Amino acid sequence: MKEREISNILKLDMKICIIFVVLFLFEFAISDKIPKSLEISINKTEYHHEVHEFLQDNLFHILTEYPKDDKVKLDFDDLFEEKKKFLIEPNDINYKLIDLKKDKSLLNSKEYKNFKEDENIEVNISTLVYIPGKVMVVPIFLNYPHPVNEIPHITLMLGGEFRSIDSNYLLKSLFFENKELRNLYDEGFIKDPKFQVNLHLNDVRIIYEDRNFQEFLDNVYLVKYDSHLVLNGKTKKIYS
Repeated sequence: MKEREISNILKLDMKICIIFVVLFLFEFAISDKIPKSLEISINKTEYHHEVHEFLQDNLFHILTEYPKDDKVKLDFDDLFEEKKKFLIEPNDINYKLIDLKKDKSLLNSKEYKNFKEDENIEVNISTLVYIPGKVMVVPIFLNYPHPVNEIPHITLMLGGEFRSIDSNYLLKSLFFENKELRNLYDEGFIKDPKFQVNLHLNDVRIIYEDRNFQEFLDNVYLVKYDSHLVLNGKTKKIYS
C-alpha cells in the first residue's frame, strides 16, 4: 500500500474519531440540561410533627378496632421514638410528576413543556395504606396537571425489606385489582376528608413488576378517619 493511501486512511480515521467525540460531547451537554424527573417536593422538617401525628392517629384507630395485631403496636410505639427500631423514614417527601429517566418521550408532553419551578402546590392527604412492619403510604390529591398512569402517592415510612417502589405495586393491587376500592377512588370517597373507613384486608396479591415476582399478603390496612393533612409543596426539576 502506498504511503499516500495510508496517510488518507489515517486522516479518515481521525475525522471519524473527531465526529464521535463531538457527538458524545454534544449528547453529554444536552443530557446535562435535561432533568431526570419533575417533582413536587415537600419540606420534611417543616411537616415532621404533623406527619407523625397523622400516622399515630391512624394506627391508634387500627389498634382500637383490631387489637390483636402485635406488629401494629410495635410500629405505633416506634413512631414516638426519636431513633426508630423498626421503621425507616425516607430521606425526602416528594411526588414524582414525570419520570424522564424512565420515559424520555414525556419531553414532548404538554405537562413538561408547561412546567415551571418553585410553584406552590397543595398536597392533600387523608388516607393511610399500611402493612405492619413494611410500609406506610398515603394516596395524595393535588390540583396540578400531570400524566396519571398510577395512584399518586407518597411513602412516609418503610420497614423490613420493603422498598419505596413497592408502594406503587401495593396501591396498584388495591385500587386496580379491587373493584370496590377502585370505585371508592374514582367516585371521590378516598379524596373526601369526611368519608371514613377502616378496612382489614387479607390475601392481597402484590406484583413486583421490576422483579417479575408476586406474593400474597395478609394484614393490609386501609384507614381513613378525621385526620387530614394539607402540605405545601414546590415544583422542582431533579437532575441527579
